[in-house]
Amino acid sequence: MGSLGNGLAMRVSPVGLWYETETEVLEVTAATIPQRTWFLSCPLSSSAETMIKIPVSAVEFNIKAQNRQNSGAETRQKLQVSAVEFRILWNYSIDTLFFKRNGPLWDEFDHLYDTLFGSSKAYMKVIEALATKKSGLTRKEILQETKLDDNGLLTEMLKNLKNSQFVRAYNTFGYGEKNVVYQLADYFTLFYLRFVKGKQNPDEHFWTNYLDNPAKSNWAGQTFEQVCKDHILQVKKAMGISALLTDISSWRGESESGKAQIDLVIDRRDRVTNICEIKFSVGEFAIDQDYEDKLRKKMQVFREATNSRNALQLVMITTYGVRQNAHSGIVQSQVRMNDLFAAPE
Repeated sequence: MGSLGNGLAMRVSPVGLWYETETEVLEVTAATIPQRTWFLSCPLSSSAETMIKIPVSAVEFNIKAQNRQNSGAETRQKLQVSAVEFRILWNYSIDTLFFKRNGPLWDEFDHLYDTLFGSSKAYMKVIEALATKKSGLTRKEILQETKLDDNGLLTEMLKNLKNSQFVRAYNTFGYGEKNVVYQLADYFTLFYLRFVKGKQNPDEHFWTNYLDNPAKSNWAGQTFEQVCKDHILQVKKAMGISALLTDISSWRGESESGKAQIDLVIDRRDRVTNICEIKFSVGEFAIDQDYEDKLRKKMQVFREATNSRNALQLVMITTYGVRQNAHSGIVQSQVRMNDLFAAPE
């Protein structure tokens, strides 16, 4: 629960915002909001105790308030905020944090890396190289992109980035530890390099005005992929294979049929290999004929290139599920966004 101005506190729930006070009942309506300074509290990270307070009184939105008197001294007010209005609040918060003049996180990136890593310039070369490749880079590819020397320093940097969870390291299917791929996995870094770094005097309402830009959709897709890979236990639970021994990897390769890349491969002890396709969508994801052909070719290339004898099953991991149509039958299993936040078994 984050602290708010005027002695209030707040917690975010799926139904809206709760403001709490021990001393008074506040009549919260669209008319009375400007009379007080309300704050939306945002943690710097999922584990951070430090909260940044963002004033939201300047945000224009209609709100229906329902006061509820509890027994005892505590009084709670539940603000019923619609999805559109909640979206406005969060867009405003991101603008305030990153794009407003002297925003709290505008220059946090350089300070963060300088504080954590002594040779920050060398680390930044690695990070920026990884940011250019969504699927990640091998050590050899990192050397090619950064022009760094192939020595113990790079080994130490990759180890530190992995241990601090800025970078994810995973095996390529069929190669074990011989062909480790490093992928940028830090959400703040992904956001900063895509939207903040290098911008001079940006629009203070950049994020709000950037809603329908394709670059934002691309970033959302990449970020959703990271969220999925951070919740493998929940993915397995949704698939009903929590108890099975599995090996998690990714894959990219080619055969006579062409080239292919697979976001997530779950190789199971029961001689089944799940080919996972991760897709971000603002609604149900619809598979058409072209996309079905693409999926079938991807699985064919994987089979030919790896010589796998396991049964291949296609799993779609999406935000809101796969729309049932003439082409959805290719999907053997699916995982939705809500599944990612269920308690793992």
